[in-house]
Amino acid sequence: FDLETQELTRLTDEPPGYQSSIYLGPDGRQIAFVSNRDYIDANSMRYRTDLYVMDADGSNPQRITETGSVGRPVWNPKNNSIAFRSNRPSPGLYRVDIQSGDVLKVKEDLKERAHLHPNAWSVDGTHLLITKRELDYPRENALSLLNLDNNQLQELHSRLSYDNANPTITSADWFVPADN
Repeated sequence: FDLETQELTRLTDEPPGYQSSIYLGPDGRQIAFVSNRDYIDANSMRYRTDLYVMDADGSNPQRITETGSVGRPVWNPKNNSIAFRSNRPSPGLYRVDIQSGDVLKVKEDLKERAHLHPNAWSVDGTHLLITKRELDYPRENALSLLNLDNNQLQELHSRLSYDNANPTITSADWFVPADN
């Protein structure tokens, strides 16, 4: 959207498919998004999704993952990696290095019916603010802090309702973890 002209520019015309979970990188030069664009013609795989990155003007789209099950991408503050949720190869939180394409599993789901979702990185890139979402009743959803150095979770708030179990954090400027 051009603020001066008030005109919209469509960034993703081809190939067909859907795009979701769209996040502008911290430097404003790239956009991360989730899409099924490479699976649209394979009828048995049409519900699979992967992570893509493109330039902010819509050019140079690149598929970053090949897991077929990606959601909630979150850029790190240094603009060089993205945390995301995936169910493949095993359910949990992952991180991909944008330059090398290397994918690293950050944290496995705590149990089969409790999914972890990234929300925001700390300013220094050492912690992730995550949501644990229970799929069964009674739901015990929680907001937690994941220390990426030691892989430990610190619960910040429990018993989130289903409606607010995935808060949208638009800026991590406020998020500076305290060492307690």
